[in-house]
Amino acid sequence: MTDSGSTSASSEPSFTPKRGEIYNLSRAAQLIDFSGLRFGNITPTDIDGLIDFGNAVFVFLEYKRGDNKMPGGQRLALQRLADRKDKPTFVLVGRHENASGYINGAAAILTEYYFNGRWRPARGRMTIKECCDWIERTYRKETQ
Repeated sequence: MTDSGSTSASSEPSFTPKRGEIYNLSRAAQLIDFSGLRFGNITPTDIDGLIDFGNAVFVFLEYKRGDNKMPGGQRLALQRLADRKDKPTFVLVGRHENASGYINGAAAILTEYYFNGRWRPARGRMTIKECCDWIERTYRKETQ
């Protein structure tokens, strides 16, 4: 839809959505079938989110509902990405209780994180947003 309310020739919106918002729900709901990408016991994994704070620090985000555990292969892949030594890199695991519908990624509760070669449980109650704010304040300024 254009600013005047008419539909453009393209199926893509002609407006700029607010950064981080889902603006095409039907595409966001599409599932990717990785079954044809099996290499022995290796299959693709997904990553729920990645934040690049100005090429100074990277944060991988993974969300799990309730007590669901991260599969071993996904956990290992994220560890290996975080263990690269070129930039400080965190893996944050957030918990939510939504069985369907939107998951508020910012409000999810941090339950564990990986940094400097170790998984650690979260200390106290902190949201993913609060943790990311701390990471940005702490690590981004070191390289500016």
